[in-house]
Order: sequence, then structure tokens, then C-alpha cells
Amino acid sequence: MPSLLVAVSGERTKPGSRRNPGQLMYLNQETGATRTPRLQNAQQLHTLSDSELVSVAEGMMGARTHDDCALMVTGGMRDRKVYVWEVKTAAGRVTAAKKRQLVRTRHTSRISALCFEPVHNYVLSGSDSGRVNIGCAETGREITSDNGERVSTQVVGKLAVCPINPNLVLASMGTTSDQVRLFDIRSRLSIQRPALTLGLQRGRTQSRYLRPAWHPHGDLIFYPFLRGSTETGGDGMVAIWDVRYQRCAEDAPQVFHPHKADVWSVSFVESRTAGRHAMVTVSNDHCIGFTDFQL
Repeated sequence: MPSLLVAVSGERTKPGSRRNPGQLMYLNQETGATRTPRLQNAQQLHTLSDSELVSVAEGMMGARTHDDCALMVTGGMRDRKVYVWEVKTAAGRVTAAKKRQLVRTRHTSRISALCFEPVHNYVLSGSDSGRVNIGCAETGREITSDNGERVSTQVVGKLAVCPINPNLVLASMGTTSDQVRLFDIRSRLSIQRPALTLGLQRGRTQSRYLRPAWHPHGDLIFYPFLRGSTETGGDGMVAIWDVRYQRCAEDAPQVFHPHKADVWSVSFVESRTAGRHAMVTVSNDHCIGFTDFQL
């Protein structure tokens, strides 16, 4: 099965208008291939109408499906709907792409974050209004209350399930403090009142587009911070919290400076050494950093 990269395209000429219709594009990288996929070789998945414009798309790793079928989930910009898509492939090409299931939510603003939880088969969605909804990927049934649960008054920038505890979800916010909220999806009250709140007081509102990450072992949270409005120097910073530590929300986190400019994204890939992972960071210095990270 080739790996899938899905992108959303649509060229704007002025606010509220587009020169070309929105499209979902497909790139594939065959296992073992050395050529990097290029956008000009992308295959169109689906042409989107004005009401179907997609604001976010995520893969559904761990979803139960057939070998020739991949699943993804998309969130709407205008219709505020969440769909599970089925993408069938053959010989590295898409043979069919269709909406498989509408996941019922009651979002009243743009979908800003999505993630899939494979153990319970849940799709979690966050919105610009700070609400989080949980729905069943198979049936589309809504799990949360009628109006969704408000995590914050700010935009939900990212949702991520803990790798070792499928009930624990990270939600990141574009705020000046308390940027990370952890909640237990077994309790709606926990979504409104997070089990743990982490963050640093900053002189600048942190962007909704920052991408924090769990360490694959599930014990550490990595959050990239932008420099404050009065900070003109200094290296890019990634804060690290150990959630096993009872006072992790009260004490200052560990800090790592992998770049000379602001860091926007943190992720992890398996290292060639068994049991170890490399931390991947993306920065404004136009570099991608790889750090051998070992607990």
C-alpha cells in the first residue's frame, strides 16, 4: 500500500472568491521508492463546491480497512461538517475516492483540528470557537453533548491522542498562557475542565498553527513556542513537559533550542536504532532539524 499525502488546493483572487475550484489532491510514495513526489504530478481526488471547502484533512492511522483502501477525515470551512473518506488505490493510483460517513457534530464555526482515535473508533474535531466534538467514525453518531464541549474561548489548533493511553487527548490553543489542555474523553466534564493544563506566560499570542506532539512513549509533551513581541533575539524554543511528574503543571518545563529561529512544528520518527526515536522540528530558519532523542 503506498503512503498517501492529501493536500487541499484552491487559488484565491480576493476574499470570498477563487479563480479555480477547490480540490483534494493525492500524492503517493511507493514503498522503497527514492523519487520525492511533486505537486505537479498530483492526482485530483475530488472537486469541492463552495459549500464543501475543506479547512483541514487528516489521515486515519490504525483504522480497520482493506489493504487497497485508505481512510481520511476532513473538516469543512463553510459547512462545518466532518466527513470520513474512503480512498481506494491500485498500482499507486487512486481508483475511487468517496465520502464514506458524515460524523455528526454541532460546530458553529470553521473546523480547525481533527484527529482519529483507533481504539474507540472516534473522530475528534475542534473548531475556531474553542469547541471539541467526539463522534463515531463508523456510524457517525455524536458522542459529546448537543452543542459540543468548549475547551477554550480560543481556536483549537491541534488535537492529538496519547500514544499509550487512548483516553487522553491533547488540545493546543492559540493563547498567551495555558496553551496545552489534556482531557479524558471518557468524561464530558473533563473536556470542560481539563485534567491537566500546561503552558508558559508569553508576551505574544501563540499561533493556532503551532504543532505540538506527544513523545511515542507517551510520557512527554513537546510544544514549540514563538518568541514574544518584545523578544528580538534568542533561539527557537521547544518546551518539554513530563506528565508523569506530579508538579509538571507548576514547575517550569525543560527547554530545548533546536533552531536559530522560531519553531513551528514538532514530530517524531523511528530511528534506525531499535527503541529510539528522532525528533523532527520545522523552523522559520528554513531548516528541518533531526535530533536523536532518547529517554
